[in-house]
Amino acid sequence: MSIEVPSALARELREHERVLWCAMPRQGIVLRWSDLIAVPMGLAWAALASLAGYAVLLSGKATRILLIVVVPFVLIGLYLAIGRFLVDRYQRSHTYYAVTDQRIVILRDAPRPVAQSLSLAGLGEITVYERGDESGGIIFAPPHRFSKILPGSTFTHGGESFPSSFALIAQARRVYELIQTAKSNASERPPIR
Repeated sequence: MSIEVPSALARELREHERVLWCAMPRQGIVLRWSDLIAVPMGLAWAALASLAGYAVLLSGKATRILLIVVVPFVLIGLYLAIGRFLVDRYQRSHTYYAVTDQRIVILRDAPRPVAQSLSLAGLGEITVYERGDESGGIIFAPPHRFSKILPGSTFTHGGESFPSSFALIAQARRVYELIQTAKSNASERPPIR
């Protein structure tokens, strides 16, 4: 069985490395449980900032400094309510996941290429979560402490998602079992030098 590997991901592969599975996260706009809080807060933030700006304009005492302060608050609210969905969609459209016979590869090729590689032999705890349609994700580290409060959410810092994971993939349980098998096979093989 031959697996079609996208060219961006193929450039990250080592010589003699065999791809067992590769995919991209679900595409399009994705709503998460955390959006139940973030979207209304973003809309409220933008509305309050807009009202403050409008009130200043009506008073006739609008200064450039005051408008310069209000506009960023409106933009932040709009990003929280709408813009972050577009950024998330863009990032997922440039994200690739792979399981090889040697490692886990997570690649984001835009806006700047970032590749993460996790050796199968040294891989620690792995957690799988599933939805009713067999989609889900695989986390390659202990779950984040907030994941019980907002399941399925992704916490970021500096644009990078933590912990390392395959998010929004089809047939998550099957991929998890493939990783477990590849992990046990990798631990039985001598390391490649």
